[in-house]
Amino acid sequence: MSIGTEIKKFRETNKLSQNDMAQTIGINRNQLSRIETNKSEPSASVLKSLCEIYNINIEKLLHIKTELKHF
Repeated sequence: MSIGTEIKKFRETNKLSQNDMAQTIGINRNQLSRIETNKSEPSASVLKSLCEIYNINIEKLLHIKTELKHF
């Protein structure tokens, strides 16, 4: 799943409008819409704000699985 789709899913799960979310993270609604439709990549500061809002770590937002490799 793409990062934009994940961001939209988190927003909708928390019953926030694009306007409310955009205002909370300090961007305009059009920019958020472009992120959610994968036409634009979120900046590091947007990702940080989202993690703070949802109280999650970046790995969860980006669906990164950390694997330990033994050498």
